[in-house]
Amino acid sequence: MKKSERIQMILMLIKQNKRMTAKDLSDYLEVSMRTIYRDIDALSQMNVPIIAYEGLHGGYEIDHKYFIPTIRLWEKEILILMLLLKVSKKLSLPDFTENISALDIKLRNACYGEVEDYKDVLDRITFDMQYIYAESYLEGTFEKILMAFKNNEKLAIQYFVPLKNQMVDRKISPLHLFYSEGCWYLDAFCHLRLHKRTFRLDRIRSISLTSEKVDKDLHKKYKEKDLDDPSFLLEFQIDKDLYSLIKDDGAMKEAIIYGSDDRHYYIRIETNKRVYFETLAIRNVSEVTIKSPEFFVELIKDKFIEAMKKYS
Repeated sequence: MKKSERIQMILMLIKQNKRMTAKDLSDYLEVSMRTIYRDIDALSQMNVPIIAYEGLHGGYEIDHKYFIPTIRLWEKEILILMLLLKVSKKLSLPDFTENISALDIKLRNACYGEVEDYKDVLDRITFDMQYIYAESYLEGTFEKILMAFKNNEKLAIQYFVPLKNQMVDRKISPLHLFYSEGCWYLDAFCHLRLHKRTFRLDRIRSISLTSEKVDKDLHKKYKEKDLDDPSFLLEFQIDKDLYSLIKDDGAMKEAIIYGSDDRHYYIRIETNKRVYFETLAIRNVSEVTIKSPEFFVELIKDKFIEAMKKYS
């Protein structure tokens, strides 16, 4: 019997029999008492509320409020969870570091054999996600934002503005929390500026719930697309190999191929993802050529002129 199966069996046996000794468990599972002690210790590390009683009528009990899931995970499901845990560590989720570590321990102990089988596989998988190195996040920031989402509640924040080197106080209605290139951001409606703004979480110096409700019309206004970036018709030429790599990106969802030659596709798309396509053109200058609209061509030109001035 694998360790993961034995641990699950120990949980079920104690739950069913209310209380069992290490001797009872070792006899039933046909393993040594030392093995049982190790398994009980592993369960404790997984934060399973096991209570140990000493004496003649001693043994192990599990808190009656503790729910034991009966779901059996398949190997691929375990691998998915292991990958997600690895990603979560790269995301530097504020306020959840201890929970992620505890979840990692639980998975490794509950599914010991499968986790060990995939250890070398996981060591060969990396996630290149960090281009911005965020400062430390204020403790409680992430949880308060999630609570504001849950309760549809406004937040009061004190925010550091690097360009002005000053602190500002803002009351905001949180709209959308997202992670990009190494840092967490919050899209929110600023009630001072009366417009949507994006705040870097590592620049929030204080945060509190206000008990004031967010106007539901704000969510409707900003739900499907960012009105700060209106849609425009974009046409560009792209290398066929690069197109094959990005054609399934969310920003390319509505793309239409209206022509081609030996090396290129000609793409037309109605989009409001200005930053995505600006970055695409600048990072892949040999593979992408913007054709129209004129304002977007000029925007790309200005970026390169600015770079030439700076580095020439």
